[in-house]
Amino acid sequence: MALIPCKECKEPISTETDACPKCGAKIKKPSGCATIFLVGFTVLVGIAVFLAVTSSNPTSPSGNNSSQNAISMAERYPPPWRTDVNPDIAKALAQNNVTGCGVFKYRPSSVDQGEYLVYCSPDGESGWAAYMVWIPINKVTGPFKPDPSLGQ
Repeated sequence: MALIPCKECKEPISTETDACPKCGAKIKKPSGCATIFLVGFTVLVGIAVFLAVTSSNPTSPSGNNSSQNAISMAERYPPPWRTDVNPDIAKALAQNNVTGCGVFKYRPSSVDQGEYLVYCSPDGESGWAAYMVWIPINKVTGPFKPDPSLGQ
């Protein structure tokens, strides 16, 4: 409990009272608008920082792209293309509603465990589309145009 001077009679009064006990003057209490504004502003800044960090690199859900941009796709997803059945990739594609993927081949990332570059085709011959698949978080992005430097 703090004491402040009454605005009318200047007698010391408690900050917790509604009126001065000597003169009866009403005590104006802060409305809390500044606090509400500060909390709201802080939340908005936090959201903006989170979005900036998580969307800074579309090929990395972690958003950490400082060293990842320095390597080529072929270095990040080294050959050969794997064609063996990978149930985790198939499950992620299905759960993320990827269609036209009757046949797929993939390359695991050399940088992030659980990250795959996946090429899908309805028949294994034509219409290839590229997807990024992150098994640990069940995330799929794409379709993208296949990178010609990686070969088919």
